[in-house]
Amino acid sequence: MFRRLLILSCSVSCALHAADLPPPAIMAAEIQELKSVVQSLREDKLRLEAQNQQLTLELVNLGRQLRALQNTPAAPQPAPPAPLVPQQDPPVALVASNQLLVLYVNPTWHYLLINAGSNQGLQTGKTGSVLRNGEIIAGIRITDTKANQATAELDLNSLGERGVYPRKDDEVRFP
Repeated sequence: MFRRLLILSCSVSCALHAADLPPPAIMAAEIQELKSVVQSLREDKLRLEAQNQQLTLELVNLGRQLRALQNTPAAPQPAPPAPLVPQQDPPVALVASNQLLVLYVNPTWHYLLINAGSNQGLQTGKTGSVLRNGEIIAGIRITDTKANQATAELDLNSLGERGVYPRKDDEVRFP
């Protein structure tokens, strides 16, 4: 159909003739080349997304180090407060089949959304942990709850030692 349209437009303008069309083999080769360019761009996008995530983590670590330097006293003072640690509250009453998961992570403002809320027993101020492959990677504190969703802020001091940043579908636990 494309060839017919091109031939029709050529006959109207008299600028091109059917003989000026590239052979089908050349057109197929050009299409294949364009497909490989698109694939290459997709791979670059994935690589850049991974690099962006790593740079975000480094930025968080640098911010933590800067805050630590700004808070370094000239004279000895008491130790800084301990990072957020899960409280020893009774377990959150969740249906056994429901697993608490991270729905969304905002690396700029260091908060995340959880797939459970006040209907599942979460309350503002409750502290917990984000886990990946069964290992704790970050501490969190609930800052807002809705019926079936909660917002939690990340404890930036808990991120530095592990070298990973929470992401969508990580597990969330409250003691």
